[in-house]
Amino acid sequence: QVDIMTGFPLARATVVKQAGGVAFYDSLVPSAKFPGLRAEERIELAAEELKAAMSAAQNRESRIIGVTVRHTDPELAKALANEHVKSYIASWIRGNSTDRIGAAGRAFRCLLDVSSRAIKGC
Repeated sequence: QVDIMTGFPLARATVVKQAGGVAFYDSLVPSAKFPGLRAEERIELAAEELKAAMSAAQNRESRIIGVTVRHTDPELAKALANEHVKSYIASWIRGNSTDRIGAAGRAFRCLLDVSSRAIKGC
């Protein structure tokens, strides 16, 4: 799970999302600093930057994965870390439809709702 959390596909899924009306890739790789790059190239570069700035570790006694993102802008780092966790959870849910996992899936969705509200308070 840590490999998935720190992998390029999930980082790419995160950087195309928005915070405050601005895509994360625009904050990480602004077009003003990279005028020669197309949006797709900036997305790829931003995903690589997120991967380089991120670390994740799983607690040996649980299934909890801690995620850290380092950036010169602490608010951006926090937003990226929180959004990345949301990307991971959404990816997990898509891969494990509630039809297939029944009550456990419904319980997980409930936990996700509670966690999402808690993340916003970070």
